[in-house]
Amino acid sequence: PGKSPLLTSNLVKAVMNAESGGNPNALSPTGATGLMQLEPMTAQGLGVNAHNPGQNLWGGITYLNQQLQHFGNIAQALSAYNAGPGAVPAQGINGATQGYVEEILNELKALNAQMHNLSGLANQSQAT
Repeated sequence: PGKSPLLTSNLVKAVMNAESGGNPNALSPTGATGLMQLEPMTAQGLGVNAHNPGQNLWGGITYLNQQLQHFGNIAQALSAYNAGPGAVPAQGINGATQGYVEEILNELKALNAQMHNLSGLANQSQAT
């Protein structure tokens, strides 16, 4: 199926920041590990070593892409990334993931605005 058009580097960065704060050694009480906080069964299903930062990042991006392709929108995909796809209703998001989803969407908005501002500055400097 390829890459979802909703999957961006800023979205990955926002998810990683929310999940681990960029700490490759992060470990949750439920056993989720690494930059993208992969659960052991998820990592196994993706064929990655969750303790290897590169594989963890690749696995998290792959899993996020799968959720984006399945749900077709960022909020539901984030809810599924956090709670599991079976916990997301057909409409809306899992209520327990509301704060998580909002945190990532707010960071994504800030990162996108920052990128937009930087590209505007670059365009201004080229015009002079």
